[in-house]
Amino acid sequence: MGNSSKNRAFYAIKEVGADAIKKNKFKFLFLAVIAMIAILTGVIIAIKTQSISTFTRLLGEKKECLNGTTFWLRLLSMLVVYTFIVLASLSPWLCPIAFLFVAYRAFLMGGNITLLIVFNGISGMVVCLLVVLPCQLISLALFVFLFLLLCEAKNYKKCYGCERVKNYWLLLVLIGVLLITIVCLVESLLISLLSPSVIFVF
Repeated sequence: MGNSSKNRAFYAIKEVGADAIKKNKFKFLFLAVIAMIAILTGVIIAIKTQSISTFTRLLGEKKECLNGTTFWLRLLSMLVVYTFIVLASLSPWLCPIAFLFVAYRAFLMGGNITLLIVFNGISGMVVCLLVVLPCQLISLALFVFLFLLLCEAKNYKKCYGCERVKNYWLLLVLIGVLLITIVCLVESLLISLLSPSVIFVF
């Protein structure tokens, strides 16, 4: 792909993004409310149980100490969620699937951050504020915005420079995979350096 093709593709994505925000304000607000409720629910459950094993049983998931294997498990978990979000963008009837998985990730975010602080004290709070909270918020925001972008991109038919920008939907999907991988890698590396004993529920 030449520079002109890349410029047209990224310009198309920019236009799709602007359209997505304008046309999906209600959907965006609904996702934001769901995420906030899910985060608070995760915090409350984690505080009440104050036990990683109990919290894990409620989710039916595994827990692992942070290491190389865990990075791949966490990345796989994120990509599975992203896969369902991509599929949900294909039809308005599938939107509830995206809402469910955004809520799931938000719930885990609230629980993980709470457990990190409960079990690691001040050091956990520092790691949370410097690394976990920003990275988790970025990941959650990525899921929301990528979903809205993909919903618009599949119907986007504008042309630029008398040439149709091709494969922009697929390009968005691949960009999403790349961004999720980068965020997950950065978060894992920083936590490994700051606090190798951190435990995550996936």
